[in-house]
Amino acid sequence: MDDHSYALKATFEALGQKAEVMPISDDESLYLGQRYTTGRECYPSVLTTGDMLKVLKREDPKKIAFFMGTAEGPCRFGQYKKFQEDLLARLGYHEIPIISLSSENSYGGYGIKFTKLAWSGICAIDILRKVQRIIRPDEVKKGETDKVYEKYRDKVCKAIREEKPLYPIMREAAEEFRKIKRIDTKKPVVTVVGEIYVRHNPYSNLFIIDELEKLGVKVELASMREWFFYTNEMYKETSLKEKKLLEFVKNRIRNLFQEHIEKQLEEPFHDLIKGFEEPPIEEIISFGEKYLHRSLRGEAILSLSLIHI
Repeated sequence: MDDHSYALKATFEALGQKAEVMPISDDESLYLGQRYTTGRECYPSVLTTGDMLKVLKREDPKKIAFFMGTAEGPCRFGQYKKFQEDLLARLGYHEIPIISLSSENSYGGYGIKFTKLAWSGICAIDILRKVQRIIRPDEVKKGETDKVYEKYRDKVCKAIREEKPLYPIMREAAEEFRKIKRIDTKKPVVTVVGEIYVRHNPYSNLFIIDELEKLGVKVELASMREWFFYTNEMYKETSLKEKKLLEFVKNRIRNLFQEHIEKQLEEPFHDLIKGFEEPPIEEIISFGEKYLHRSLRGEAILSLSLIHI
């Protein structure tokens, strides 16, 4: 799911676990995924299955474990891992594990250190991506914005691997982005929302951001951070409902901690992202509730809220 995967890779490496980011989905992924699905599955299920099978064609199965997140609620995302485990077993790959984290506890299953490093990386790349999309349509020298973005994406991942602070890198990145010469034009802005995998995986959305920019518009993309803050909010509500006071307190502490990291990493870019700031998750949910009850878990309420925002 976009370059946030590199932050996750770096986090695993910081904890001593070798990790690789899968190649971007392509026609081969789609072909392989469709061979072993019925056509009734979600598109991300088809593509991620195809991506796994594509890797197995090229790598030693004895050296492979896959990472696949999961979620609670009505979304079929919660069934991907089970389906893929069954499929791998049917194909003879009984020894390949699929490790996971769940939205049930807002993806907190690997401990504080993992959460801190992964969250810091996800926030940093989310912010760098946002600035890239804001500046790129107006750049004078084509390709300059992408080069700055890629330079600091790689610096962020290196810092995560080495467990070094990200704020100095983000401050340096902001300065380089400001130096990019831009044509002062007021382009219309299109916000891309929807299911988190499809909107962040360029193959699955037919490279919609590139296509929209060719038409002369700027693109704002619903962030990766939005989903994690949403799962925090849902876990908070579940803890209160089930009277799990300790879990509620831990959740609120973690949420404050994540908000602090986000605000700190975003601060150097305040002028660059003016008008594109992330709304608080409570505000997003309250807008979405005008159209859909919050008890129906999943991303639908987040997407609908953009109608109001």
